[in-house]
Amino acid sequence: MKTAKQLVKDSKHFCVLPWIHFHAWPNKQVMPCCVADSDAPVSELKEGESILDMMNSDEYKKMRNAMLNDEPYEA
Repeated sequence: MKTAKQLVKDSKHFCVLPWIHFHAWPNKQVMPCCVADSDAPVSELKEGESILDMMNSDEYKKMRNAMLNDEPYEA
């Protein structure tokens, strides 16, 4: 597995923000950051669900794995 430094330096598709940040719209749609495609939300804020639960959803994990493997991800 690549180190964080290698991912940041060498990867075309890696970004650290999906591990530490998210951007939510008033309609509860969640993007990994404020410049992500707002037509392709990664998640949504659900009643009774914590932010940690949302950020560890299957879709968030899928996005992070794609980035770790230097694969494009729609959002």
